[in-house]
Amino acid sequence: PSHAKVIIDTAAVATEDAERDATLKGADFFAVQQFPQAVFETMSFAKSGEQFVAKSSLTIKMNTQPVEFVFSVVQTPAGARQLQGSARLDRLAFEVGVGDWASTQWVGQFVDVHVQITTLTP
Repeated sequence: PSHAKVIIDTAAVATEDAERDATLKGADFFAVQQFPQAVFETMSFAKSGEQFVAKSSLTIKMNTQPVEFVFSVVQTPAGARQLQGSARLDRLAFEVGVGDWASTQWVGQFVDVHVQITTLTP
């Protein structure tokens, strides 16, 4: 069976706005000093039409939630393969955006994450 485990460096958050990046790295969001990594891990894959669905889990700040990651694999013009996918996350379930940020008035409850991975060689 196929399996994938991705370790995400939470301190690598970069939005091209230093103040926003500092807020995201702080205790109310990713708390990178205490939780320097998030972990995405697949449990199973299934084909759904032209796409695939990975039943997965994501752990952020010691909160593990199930995630459905829907993706497709396409051939690039250069001959490499590219995985293009997305998942919708409930940031409040992961305790991302707490304190003054817990309200969904300024930051939405759901976050759409889009991923694109390209192989180095065809």
